[in-house]
Amino acid sequence: MQAKKIGIIVGALFIVMLLFSSFVIVDSGQVGVVRTLGAVQPEALKEGFHIKKPFIDSVEQIDVRLRKAENEAGAASKDLQVVQTRVAVQYSLT
Repeated sequence: MQAKKIGIIVGALFIVMLLFSSFVIVDSGQVGVVRTLGAVQPEALKEGFHIKKPFIDSVEQIDVRLRKAENEAGAASKDLQVVQTRVAVQYSLT
């Protein structure tokens, strides 16, 4: 009787874990890249709620919002004047 209860509890926990690993939510400003057994799939998931194959598919969220990278550098010119440069690049992944 005790072994039957333990089996039911373990089975119920497995089903709950299976259900929770079947869903993925892709946040706003991101896309979900689906990998099936390690291979990247050609279709990306858009924002929202999606169903995936549990334990087979994994979803990695990639930020596609506009980003900014800045870099500053100083150097000496030919006549020994100090020159400061600052470069800013705005980019996004598509």
